[in-house]
Amino acid sequence: MPLDLPPTPAPTTSIVAPAAAPATLSGLTAAQARVLSAELTKRLADPAQKIADVATFAYTQLGDFSSASAQLKAGQSQPGDGPDSQLRNLIGGLADDLAFVPTREAPVPPGWPADAPVGVVVVQQYPTYRVAITTPPQPVLKSSAMFFTLFGHITKRSIPMTAPVEMGYDSKAGLIEPASMGFLYPDTTTGQAGPVPNERVTIKDVPAMTVLSIAHTGRFSGDRTVASRKLLEAWLAQHPEYKAAGDVRVLGWNGPGTIESRCYTQVQIPITSSK
Repeated sequence: MPLDLPPTPAPTTSIVAPAAAPATLSGLTAAQARVLSAELTKRLADPAQKIADVATFAYTQLGDFSSASAQLKAGQSQPGDGPDSQLRNLIGGLADDLAFVPTREAPVPPGWPADAPVGVVVVQQYPTYRVAITTPPQPVLKSSAMFFTLFGHITKRSIPMTAPVEMGYDSKAGLIEPASMGFLYPDTTTGQAGPVPNERVTIKDVPAMTVLSIAHTGRFSGDRTVASRKLLEAWLAQHPEYKAAGDVRVLGWNGPGTIESRCYTQVQIPITSSK
């Protein structure tokens, strides 16, 4: 039987007013993920539990749309177990991911959704926001060049650093390096939309949107972006009521001073109703 998980929690307070929006419209919430993490940890510690049964339980809870689903599904038929078995380590890592609490190192725009669980596909709603966007001047050191272009832009105007940093991709060109980078403005009243004179920066107002999203720990990478996109596209294939409404984007939440294991990254595809 599926675990009796708690209902979606009330919106939590962001580090900037107003209160943050609910984390997800569809999919596991952070509170539910923590309950599931505790249950998995308990079952792993129970000597009476077979590891294949724990894998079956985890798969029943998460279905086909988590980063561990394929391995959990295969693990249900695993014949043996050991203290360091690959499947046991996988489920232990899954429990850690579900309990992961991201660190928000900078303010977010008003109405930005709360954090979603790691490793699970969710549907999220984003408000209208303003963002400074740049593109790489050359196909070398793309990410670092774009970052410092945007950092110079906000520094000259005394605009505070916000989170996350937004990276846009062109799927036709590949997902190894971002095709654009954006720094979010604190709100839609700061600055003015349009090209910035004498800078490789454009200020854009992004309309409210619904996205399909999956988060992972660690920094963004081309391989992780490709794997995450495949999982998001598989979800869309099973949910014909939605269709993609834009290209892949990646949200990076942590700066270079944060250790890799504490970083939180989201891979997303904008979606819309197929009706």
